[in-house]
Amino acid sequence: MKRLSILLSTILIVTASAFGATKYGLKVGGVDVTSDNCTNVTGDNIKPNLSGEFYIKYDPATKTLTFKNILIERTGSYNRAILNEDVDGLKIVFLGTNKLLAEDSSPVRLNNNTTITVPEGGELDVHGGDEDGITVGNGKTLIFDNVYDCSVSTSNSNAIEGATGKENLIVRNNSCVKAFGQSENHNGVYDFA
Repeated sequence: MKRLSILLSTILIVTASAFGATKYGLKVGGVDVTSDNCTNVTGDNIKPNLSGEFYIKYDPATKTLTFKNILIERTGSYNRAILNEDVDGLKIVFLGTNKLLAEDSSPVRLNNNTTITVPEGGELDVHGGDEDGITVGNGKTLIFDNVYDCSVSTSNSNAIEGATGKENLIVRNNSCVKAFGQSENHNGVYDFA
């Protein structure tokens, strides 16, 4: 009986390994957020912004992605700091001081409904180079809710942009969001419904 139990346990482990971790349709710093890494998302592009505690965690039950004192710098096409492809109703919470930078693609691309929160004492700095700082796609909605301090800028594009012109942008609950394009002919907020 003991051998049968061990054999069944081994088969279950091998079967579970064969299917791999559950992917949540979310990438951070080029890393897929999965059931295996969601309690501590790490990667070569994910670094501490300040000394002290830093982390990225994702809770699939509440659809909450939490950053604390994180710096992500990316270069190259499609190399984003955050990509929400499939999480409808994603909430991103930024604790401490966080910086998301990308030179050749939008640092933050949200192809599903997303809420960004920066509680009091927190800070979020998003900077894009030749593409938007934050891009919202697929006719979805971006909500800034209870944002203590957020700055979105670009060198050569619009700061916050709707990809098709059918997207929505909502700023509420005492939120402070500064959005600006640093070059001529670029806007802070552009092409939202």
